[in-house]
Amino acid sequence: MISEATRKTNVSQGEKTMWTVIYIAQSAKQAEQIRDRLVEEGFLVKVRQTNVAKQQHEILVPEAELDEVQEVLNEVLHSSFDQHGQG
Repeated sequence: MISEATRKTNVSQGEKTMWTVIYIAQSAKQAEQIRDRLVEEGFLVKVRQTNVAKQQHEILVPEAELDEVQEVLNEVLHSSFDQHGQG
């Protein structure tokens, strides 16, 4: 497990970061919401539009944070489905 202090130090020292796609959002709005939640949790996050479909956006995180981010992403997606899936 990488501490937040270590994570920020590695990035600030210019260490090359390998980015990994962890999710493909179906809209810019969904991508923004996921990014915001992950950033709130202290993760570095990039969003980029896919070349395949204009409305799809890839959510990318540093490879070193993948396991930790995956846990939080699962919670974010689960809570999102709970809110939208029940009515």
